Amino acid sequence: MEIQWYNASGQPNTSILKSHKNTSQFLEYGSAGDYRSYAKSIGCTEAETFSKIYAGVQVVNAGHTGFQYHLNAAMPTDGHVGSLDLFCPEERIWKDNVKNLLGKEDTGAKAYAAIQKTFQNESQMWVNNDGDPSKIGDRWPGISGRVLERSVVNKMPLLSRRKSRTYSPTLHVMLRESHSLIHHPRP
Repeated sequence: MEIQWYNASGQPNTSILKSHKNTSQFLEYGSAGDYRSYAKSIGCTEAETFSKIYAGVQVVNAGHTGFQYHLNAAMPTDGHVGSLDLFCPEERIWKDNVKNLLGKEDTGAKAYAAIQKTFQNESQMWVNNDGDPSKIGDRWPGISGRVLERSVVNKMPLLSRRKSRTYSPTLHVMLRESHSLIHHPRP
């Protein structure tokens, strides 16, 4: 069992974090940064701070590609310094697309367009604006553009050697009340 604390604080609470090895803290929105210096005071290694301290990102307000500042603060291009908790990314990824269609009988082409827009939004958030992980520039890098263990996928489509099926890269998120992107750096 893991207990994640949220107390509307922008700073880690060392008393809470050292109370149990499976305790983590969800910091207030806008708190992305480097918290490895807290390792000694909470009784863990610098690497373990990545699974103990998460900075909140209010994706519902920022939009699915509007939190680059927070992404850069926790996951700069030269290595990870922090972890993020993404709060309500589904609001901008798909709920905005279907809110006017829910409960209606005849949606047809509108429903199909909403699904297409949802797939596009997901690709933009996780991969980047181009939907191509090999294109990392100054624009929105996508979450995959900041994950230290970069994908070996550098072009689309990805073809499996075992079968002739085509796959798209997917990044999974651990589901809770908020959605979390958890990173454990290489030793």
